[in-house]
Amino acid sequence: MSTKTKPAAKLAELEAAAHKARQERDRVRRDAQSHGEKLRALDAELGYLARSDASQFDGDGQPVAKSRAAEIRSQIDSASTARWGDLLDGAEQTVRRAEGAVAEHRAEHAVELATEEFRRGEELTAALSIEAERVLESIGELDGVNGRLIGIVAACPGKIDGRDIASDPRLGELRQLLSDHETFCAPRSRSLTPLVAEHPPALLSAGGGWIGGGHGGVNYSPEQPPRVEAGR
Repeated sequence: MSTKTKPAAKLAELEAAAHKARQERDRVRRDAQSHGEKLRALDAELGYLARSDASQFDGDGQPVAKSRAAEIRSQIDSASTARWGDLLDGAEQTVRRAEGAVAEHRAEHAVELATEEFRRGEELTAALSIEAERVLESIGELDGVNGRLIGIVAACPGKIDGRDIASDPRLGELRQLLSDHETFCAPRSRSLTPLVAEHPPALLSAGGGWIGGGHGGVNYSPEQPPRVEAGR
């Protein structure tokens, strides 16, 4: 594989930071849910005590000091000061900032990043061709097995012939597909990495955005993504 370019290395850092932010957001969310479940359980227990043991409550309906009801009431009051809403909001904002930084970096270095991914895809496609040749060789060997089986059943006396052989028709389909492996193409952005003789569907505008490349407008930037040569 090619050595990562600086934009790609920075992108990896930003994506890792966004992943970490999402993990932290999810942790806070789980803790908030757990906190809520605990509060509901305490409130249910306090209600049960009120219905089943009136001795734990005074004449005003408040828990008697040092009773289990008072202990539960104290836990509920303490938990009520938790700021889970603010904590979740802060975690969500951190995620949005981190994901925004990823998107901004991708947009700023779109051509470099897309070119690197295209070249990486070409390397993988070339490796796939090598594997395809190996699979085709194995399919050829299976053809030999099939042929020998036909010879075996044909030699058997009685009502048995080549129609007795059960073969998988998908192997023929796979052979047909893999036989064109040399023409397999890597994924590519037609606008960010246009081929030499290709007309990109979108061009960089003078304002920095991407606009349709077929209307002959005058707002195109004089600097467009360099053309690439396909390696296959």
